[in-house]
Amino acid sequence: MSVLSCLHFHYLCGNKFWQDMNLPKYERPPSREVRIGRVVIGGDRPIAVQSMTNTDTKDTEACIRQIERIFRAGGPIVRLTAQGRREGENLERIVRRLREEGCDAAVVADIHFVPEVAAIAAKYVDKVRINPGNYNSSHGEFEALIDRCRERGVAIRIGVNHGSLSKRVFDEWGDTPEGMVASAMEFLRVCREKAFDQVVVSMKSSNTRVMVAAYRLLAEAMERGGSPKRETGSKDASRALSVSERFWRTVSATRSAFR
Repeated sequence: MSVLSCLHFHYLCGNKFWQDMNLPKYERPPSREVRIGRVVIGGDRPIAVQSMTNTDTKDTEACIRQIERIFRAGGPIVRLTAQGRREGENLERIVRRLREEGCDAAVVADIHFVPEVAAIAAKYVDKVRINPGNYNSSHGEFEALIDRCRERGVAIRIGVNHGSLSKRVFDEWGDTPEGMVASAMEFLRVCREKAFDQVVVSMKSSNTRVMVAAYRLLAEAMERGGSPKRETGSKDASRALSVSERFWRTVSATRSAFR
């Protein structure tokens, strides 16, 4: 773990915000309901299990069989990887066949690098997952994706990965949970400006301590309606974003089940 991360955890230990948490009497914070196909999460809805296939998305039959097994086992949301255009286009066949066979599983497309594939997938699936660290949105691609998702009622998952923060975020925040929060908030700000609330957030790290810290800081940043604080031993003041506090309170932050 980097020096910045170690300093961050030292800060958490003395942070009154977390000392005041009553973990045995945990209550879910307010969140907006988000519809993913026939599954609704957030609000007072029960936790929904999500899993992911390990099949080649170009292999229609293999994907269908695995999605149906996951669905029968109690996983109503299933994510498939969509590395390129061919995988994105094949999602149409996969979803169509699932519905023909009576399977109502919510289908999620996991986009890697190409915004064009996200736009393709949004025509067929129930939710599109993008990684802010490698999603090129310099020419309005994310805004265009929001517009397309709104047309079909497709949800968006902003899936931040600790191991793939963008160079710009890494240079400013370092290898820290704060960097993950800054990455998520940047895309959430666009959602807020576009009045798009069918969005969920996931913070993924192979280091569970980093993941937990990132979720806690994200919740704090949403509560505050701004960016993550700089807690690296310096006295830099946290920067504020011109956002509505009520929006951050109602965006659904979800912990997805990773395979």
